[in-house]
Amino acid sequence: IFMTSGRQLLAVNRKSGCQYWAFTTGQEGGNFRSASILFVPAGKTLPAVVYAADFNGYVYAVNARTGAALWQKFVGTIPFLHFVTGGMQHHDGKLFVPVSSKEVLATVIIPGPCCRSHGMLVALDAATGEVLWNYHTTGEALESALPGERIGPNGATVWATPTVDSKRNAIYIGTGQNYTEPATNTSDAIISLDMDTGAVNWVFQARQADTWNGNCGNTESLRCPRPAGHDFDFGAAPILLDDGNTLIAGDKSGVVYSIQAGSGALNWSNKVSLGS
Repeated sequence: IFMTSGRQLLAVNRKSGCQYWAFTTGQEGGNFRSASILFVPAGKTLPAVVYAADFNGYVYAVNARTGAALWQKFVGTIPFLHFVTGGMQHHDGKLFVPVSSKEVLATVIIPGPCCRSHGMLVALDAATGEVLWNYHTTGEALESALPGERIGPNGATVWATPTVDSKRNAIYIGTGQNYTEPATNTSDAIISLDMDTGAVNWVFQARQADTWNGNCGNTESLRCPRPAGHDFDFGAAPILLDDGNTLIAGDKSGVVYSIQAGSGALNWSNKVSLGS
């Protein structure tokens, strides 16, 4: 069994609990995210590998038999703001890493305007950790909605595990809300990307202009966008059905969506709860 405990990644015997090895992150690393452990069996050129990501945005490849580090890679663009919360995916020698941002809540205590960071999907060479491509959900935050208080675009973070569609050579991600204005068409969305290049196949946006961050607990805060949105993002992985043609995705507004995997067209939606 591979499991996490703070900054340690552990391998234990599933019957006895005997510990085989422990790997600890370096000083630049943080606590491991339990959802981010991925075991990949041995291939033609690689041993069995455990991939894991931490609270500071580092991905580690560890020899599953010995616990020896093979490589590590920071997958964000802003240290201590980007991190990995969802599971990673492995396909055809590539490791796909969803990248999110602490800034949605950390902006309450971080000085300066909200917010600089945005979501990403990063494709790494599974053998070396080399970055093959990055998909950025928004552009760089250079536009001021309110000088000194709000700057964007930002947000549209990728909280959950991406979904692989080997038939289409596509990978699907769900995104969160924008943190402030300006809103983008990539927030609260399901997005299809080409697995070889990161090029966008299509974007299905469930709702527009959902802008929210932790400062909105105080509606008078100038770091809260005007008007404040509802934080109704896709926080769970989209499901590719057995028919290979349909994606099912649910968001925090309590709506379930059926989407055509080839085009991003909506088949139907059903509001099953009040949402929150």
